[in-house]
Amino acid sequence: MPTQKRNVSQRDENLRSIRRQGRKNWKQTSGYHVRSLAETAMFRMKTIFGGKLSARLIETQITQALIRCAALNRMTQLGMPQSYKVNA
Repeated sequence: MPTQKRNVSQRDENLRSIRRQGRKNWKQTSGYHVRSLAETAMFRMKTIFGGKLSARLIETQITQALIRCAALNRMTQLGMPQSYKVNA
């Protein structure tokens, strides 16, 4: 039960901080937004390429992960609209 009490108090402190700063400021100061973006990126990568690497050696696993990241970045880049100013 001690861990349960500690978790509740940490949660309560986060809620108090959100009330004091506002949700947007709290996300920036706590790093929540960055963590959320990282989790979303990992979810996308696992959904597209699967959750496992097929390489056995750590060096080739690193290469395989980097290739997947490059491919995911390229797919994201291709899906982004090209914005430009229209003179009226």
